[in-house]
Amino acid sequence: MATRWGIDSWSEREGVVRCERAELRVVARGTGTMKYQWYRNGVELSGQTGSVLAFEKVAVKDAGLYEVVVRTER
Repeated sequence: MATRWGIDSWSEREGVVRCERAELRVVARGTGTMKYQWYRNGVELSGQTGSVLAFEKVAVKDAGLYEVVVRTER
């Protein structure tokens, strides 16, 4: 039986409003436990290991290119 992995959905938001709450989220599927790691401008964001990256109040310092790596553990 073939196992299928993939990303079912992700945030496509290109802009946010300063001082407002914002979230980036990804929904992945596959077998095993999903492990997430978020990055900003290619730098690992320490402790950001969930499917959602949340900002309580977006600030100018938060600007950048965000990426998430999803892995599975069996």
